[in-house]
Amino acid sequence: MKGIQYREHGPLDEILECVDLPEPTCDPGQVRVQVLASPIDPADILAIRGLYAVQPPLPACPGMEGCGRVLESRFDGLSEGDLVVVPMRSGAWCEQVAVDGAGCVRVPEGDPVQMSMLRINPCTAHRLLDGVEPGQWVVQDPGSCGVGQLVIQEARRRGIHTISVVRRPSRMEFLKTLGGDRVVEKTGRGLPRCVRALDGTGGVATERLARCLEKGGEVICYGAVSRQPAQLSVAQTVFRGVTMRGFWLYQDNLDRPSEAAALLQRCAHQLVSGQLRQQIAGTFSLDDWRAAVALVQSPERNGKVVFVP
Repeated sequence: MKGIQYREHGPLDEILECVDLPEPTCDPGQVRVQVLASPIDPADILAIRGLYAVQPPLPACPGMEGCGRVLESRFDGLSEGDLVVVPMRSGAWCEQVAVDGAGCVRVPEGDPVQMSMLRINPCTAHRLLDGVEPGQWVVQDPGSCGVGQLVIQEARRRGIHTISVVRRPSRMEFLKTLGGDRVVEKTGRGLPRCVRALDGTGGVATERLARCLEKGGEVICYGAVSRQPAQLSVAQTVFRGVTMRGFWLYQDNLDRPSEAAALLQRCAHQLVSGQLRQQIAGTFSLDDWRAAVALVQSPERNGKVVFVP
């Protein structure tokens, strides 16, 4: 069977290769899954470059997320033919995987491409909004990334208002169609005071977001697109009581495994009912991995890049 693999860390276009791999065997407690779709996530890129907090042994197949159909089951809770979301970090950039059955989540019939992206971004968006009350405001940067788009959709469903910061004006109207209340090129005066800032950028953007918060507001750092440390001044932390904390979905899932599975199911039903949608930039076969990698690294890309083995 085909799979994408890397034997050392480095740039994606230099170290990835599409190789022939042995078909996985299904051990007791496992299911063997035909992978139907697996996205390229930021965490995949970090792992391949050797920068992610959790690293698989080399050689490794990337693929943090994936959706597929059960071909063989040796786990009592799943049957042949079930559509499932595989456990996180299953190495799903290949045609088949054998994974822990207890870590899979059966999902309703729907678009496998959309289902393949359920584990990370939708669940992150839900968690980032926990504790925010209807009618309150949150500000986020970046606002047009995958998480940002889902924060807008989920916030609208909960009656929460959003301010979304973008770097490309061309993205502003699209975010408004998702339900964004305010879409701006940069935070500034005249904006409503927010109770929470969602920071996926880091660097000086953290301070700009903090200035939009009311006294005692909270910054949640869940990423660092800028690759710079989050910067928060004494003026915000001491004089205005702004606090900052980090969020990592992987650790959150370890801390609350039963809640994580329930949340994933809820997101799956929201997807099927049309309450959430993730933008797709393109789908590619495993053989076309170079084109997929080129697109995912393009600054003009809009949406996710997904492998469809």
